[in-house]
Amino acid sequence: MEIERHRILKFLATVMTALSSIMVVLVAFLMKMILDCAMNKDFGALERSIGISILYIATYFLINYLKEVLVARYIKNEMEDLRRSVYRTIMERDYQSYFSKSNGEYISALTNDMTTIEDNYYKAYFLIVQAVVTFMIAILSLVVINWQFSIGVLAIAGFFLATASFYWGGFE
Repeated sequence: MEIERHRILKFLATVMTALSSIMVVLVAFLMKMILDCAMNKDFGALERSIGISILYIATYFLINYLKEVLVARYIKNEMEDLRRSVYRTIMERDYQSYFSKSNGEYISALTNDMTTIEDNYYKAYFLIVQAVVTFMIAILSLVVINWQFSIGVLAIAGFFLATASFYWGGFE
């Protein structure tokens, strides 16, 4: 395939996806701040926390909106380029091979392939970025809060992963 033409758009969409993931993890810290203020009956700090929460929510929605727009625009542009490339390839073929099948078969195969590429490559890329960033920030947050607890959580998670892979590996 040709060199990726929409590099900047992909970069911006990836950055917004990462920021959105970071914002999701930071909700826990925001909730902790509000609960601490409420438990300590510090109403001045509680008012500030609520103000910060409102600002945070507005920022989160803005980042999420930008992420959705940028991801959708990137996928749309890439799919249009792919369709143009397929169209050029079909038009370069000889007419005998094109007319040997019905137009419906070509359209059906093309639509199915385009949907598969969009779902399994373009959309999956951003889902993977979101999952990896969320996981990394969550682990980093655990380490910042309590490193001993983090080691315990990771050890237990590793045990469960090893057990599952051993169990499911036996059926192959």
